[in-house]
Formats: sequence, C-alpha cells, structure tokens
Amino acid sequence: MKKLLLLGAAFMTFCVMGTQAQPKSWTADNGNGTFTNPLFYDEFSDPDILRVGDDYYLAGTTMHAVPGLVILHSKDLVNWENVAYCFDRFDFPEDRFSLKNHQEIYGQGIWAPCIRYANGQFYVFSNVNGKGLQCYTAKDIRGPWTHHNMKGNIYDLGVLFDDDGKVYAIHGYGTVKCTELKPDMSGPVEGTERVIIPEGNGVGEGHHMYKIDGMYYLISTDYSPNGRTLCSRSKSIWGPYETRVITADETYGYHAASLTQVPRGTKYRIGEDGTKFQLSSMTARGGHSLCRTSTPSAAPSA
Repeated sequence: MKKLLLLGAAFMTFCVMGTQAQPKSWTADNGNGTFTNPLFYDEFSDPDILRVGDDYYLAGTTMHAVPGLVILHSKDLVNWENVAYCFDRFDFPEDRFSLKNHQEIYGQGIWAPCIRYANGQFYVFSNVNGKGLQCYTAKDIRGPWTHHNMKGNIYDLGVLFDDDGKVYAIHGYGTVKCTELKPDMSGPVEGTERVIIPEGNGVGEGHHMYKIDGMYYLISTDYSPNGRTLCSRSKSIWGPYETRVITADETYGYHAASLTQVPRGTKYRIGEDGTKFQLSSMTARGGHSLCRTSTPSAAPSA
C-alpha cells in the first residue's frame, strides 16, 4: 500500500511540475490597452499593410515555402490572426518549383508583396525569381485567389491605384522606376517605364507609394552606408521628387515601413512598450501613420 501511495504522490508531483513547465503562448496585448514588443515571433519579412473599413490586413514574404504569400488580419494593429494564403503551391511547370528531379528554389521563390484594395477586390502583387511580376486577386480576403502572371522585370514594388483609374508600379533599387500596369493585370503597359528618381539620390528599395492630399509620397529604404528609411514626395507621380530621411542608423532592419490610414480620433495600441496614447500624438498630416511589424530582433514603430 505504501508503494502505491508513493507512486501516486510521485505521479501527482510529475503532473503538477509538467503543468507548471508548460510555456505560455506569446501575446503582445497586455489586456489593459497597452502592448509589449514584439507583436509576434515569426519570420515575417517585407510587410505591407492595408486598411479596408475597420479591418487591417498585413501581407508578408514566404519565399520558397508553400502555401505562399501569407495574409494576417487585425482589428487593432496589435492582435493578428492568419486568415489566408494567396496560393497553395507554385503553378509553374519547371521542376524546381515542385522539388522534382533534385531541383529546388530554396531561398528564392516569391517575396516583397504589396497588398491593395480597389475596384471591389483585393490585389496582392509580388515577384517570383526568374518569373517576374505576379498578381493575385480575390473578392474576399479568404479567397479564392486568381493568379495573374504579369511577367516583366518589376520587383520589390509599391503599387498605386490613382484617382484617374490608372495603376502604377514603383520599382527598382537605386534607380527608381515607374511603370503603368494594365487594368486587367495582364502585364505592364508597353513603353510606359520611366526613371522617376535617378541613381545617386540615396533612395534604395522596398517601395511603398501613396497619394495623400494630392501629393505623391514614396516610402523606401536603403542599407548602405547605414540603415535609413526615406520619404520622397512630388506633385506628379513622374516627379521631380524631393527626398527626406525619416530615420537613420535604425535597428529595426532595413526594409521600408508601410503606411496605413487610421480613422481620426481612434485610440489604438501602437506605441512605446507598456504605454497607451491617442492617434493624434503620433500621426502625420491627414491621419496617416507609419506602422512596422517586427521579427524577434526588431520592434514595431509608429
């Protein structure tokens, strides 16, 4: 009987210890209107953010992994959930996209997405190494998604649906180019590619283009000679542009922050760790705010 009691006590102790040893799942939301960095622990590179109504969507790079082009959803910019992928697997015929005959695309694939909403549907633009510009469209963020192989040497892009119905892609590293896209997403409009910011002006990559109060704003980044986020603006999408440094020697990594519009007067939870503040304290003119997600070594910035 003693042996049974000892075994029972040992088993109960093991169960209690096992329960206590269970790690908690991370959440940035402190439950009191504040948050703590990082927003989440994940390899979530090249984020682009979008607001539609009261909903925020975040698209990120997936490279060679499938399903591809992940999309997250949030109501408050702090609590995020995975709601969609743009595709289940690459639909290109080459063996390397399906790991056949010892071929692979490790460290390549699809990267630096741009998510937009226009004409009653969602658009996600991205580049596939060796295949050029790709676009995925859906009426519902959860899909189904339609793939448009647009081709063309357009990568690391920002896309603007302008007021006159024209669609522009801003792309390139160092030498920044603008190319008009066909409305049906069948490809670039031939003969429209132009340099809008020449090499040597300190503008790098990771472009995000916005039109705010009639002005065109281009957020980009460069990593040489130091990590910098830049903003260029112009009265015309074709330029000329003036450029200012937003941040320099930053520790957030070097891919450009993206912008989203937040309703005026809304209280939300992107700020210093453990503090709360109102939108008006951290926004630029017109109620637009810089937002950045983080990797384990980075922190979000508003």
